[in-house]
Amino acid sequence: MIVEQKLREELYQTNQKLYVAMRAFQMAAEESRSLVFTYDLKRQTIFVDEQTARTFGVAEVQPDVPYGMVGRGIVSEDTVDEYIRIHEEILNGGLQAEGIVKLITVDGTLSVQKLKFEMIMDAEGKPSGTAVGIYRDITGQYQDEKELRRYQRLDYVIQAMKNDYLGIFELDLVKERYCVLHCGREHSFPLPMEGDYKELVDKVAEKLIAPEFLELSRQFTSLDRMRGCLPRKNGLNWNI
Repeated sequence: MIVEQKLREELYQTNQKLYVAMRAFQMAAEESRSLVFTYDLKRQTIFVDEQTARTFGVAEVQPDVPYGMVGRGIVSEDTVDEYIRIHEEILNGGLQAEGIVKLITVDGTLSVQKLKFEMIMDAEGKPSGTAVGIYRDITGQYQDEKELRRYQRLDYVIQAMKNDYLGIFELDLVKERYCVLHCGREHSFPLPMEGDYKELVDKVAEKLIAPEFLELSRQFTSLDRMRGCLPRKNGLNWNI
């Protein structure tokens, strides 16, 4: 009886120390905009804190990961394959796995996260069946790099074409509206800086396209053609 009570006390103290250590680690992670959680591979279940559970609308003990998370719409469509790959890599015996995914919060906010798993080894140096997962929010860095690449491409196009173009514009294929990013050579009619794409195409065709090429021009600039040529991004939006 005394031995059993002593074991219980030791187990309680061990659990308390583990909790304090994990909480300290979590607090440090929060300061670096990271989320630390554990992943039970056998049960395919993750254990997250209360705040994270509320943010993404999941349970603190969330089963059926990764597939259930995809089904709940938490993972952005364009990174579903990468999200599943990272999890399957650790599920299939990998000691580490990482990649970049996009997650959607309850309020619809899209965040870019670097996800990394590392297997916890037992006292004998063998995989314990539990991995530590870390999400690091890199949304700001990702957006800055994306914007830099965008303007680098824009500058390349401008330099390559010199002044032999009316303008370079960004097109929202959902709203069917455009926004001029850079004006090209002078022309005989004003080019609105933003507006309805179809109206722009009709105006350019009326002023610049010879009658025998009108049909070809309409086919080339049609929204359906562009939607068919460009890769799908995050379900709906494209930029060109």
